[in-house]
Amino acid sequence: MGQVALTVRAAGSEAQELESHMFRPAMIKSACIAAVLSSCLAASAMAEPNPEYVSWSKCKPGAAVTVKGNTEAMGQKSAQTIVTKLVEMTPEKAVVETTVTMEMMGQKMAQPAQKREVPSEVKMPKEGEHKIDPAMMEKMKAAQKDAKKGEDTITVAGKEVKCTTTEAAFEQNGIKSTTKSWNSTEIPGGMVKVEVNTSGSMASKSTMEVVEFTDGN
Repeated sequence: MGQVALTVRAAGSEAQELESHMFRPAMIKSACIAAVLSSCLAASAMAEPNPEYVSWSKCKPGAAVTVKGNTEAMGQKSAQTIVTKLVEMTPEKAVVETTVTMEMMGQKMAQPAQKREVPSEVKMPKEGEHKIDPAMMEKMKAAQKDAKKGEDTITVAGKEVKCTTTEAAFEQNGIKSTTKSWNSTEIPGGMVKVEVNTSGSMASKSTMEVVEFTDGN
């Protein structure tokens, strides 16, 4: 059974987390949902190893990854620095702590650190178990069918990292989004880079990429 990036259940919680790490305008929320979508397209109906957990399981507590994000929308630019550290590792779950610093219009704001559990396995939720509405689910299925998969090697913090890539298109509330994600189990957390471009009434460009990481060894 193939390894998956994230399931729809994970997509709901991850979208909320990413949204909380950024500013609240609708185009940012749309970009976050699209970014998460790009990493949950291969979900299975049965429990499978969680790739995010798998990547952290190779590390020791103290491992950390720093992600830089930049967003341009409606003439405004914002930046985010997200630092995630591994604080606990068990056979059932990993516990990570994330700290977010945001910059916009010359102001810098740091949010309190938040802990999150990463389960060792994930699965497609049954009907009624998730908070994603049916229309969203149908669009995810359509995007899955058309998604383009590939491989790429990019430089991360001076190291060549082999990645799997996913390119997808998504539309919600009249906002069209195209995404491309790079993922690798060599990087704590699995996410290496995400590019999101939206068009329509709230056009925006967003990028998130790892700039520093350590496995704690």
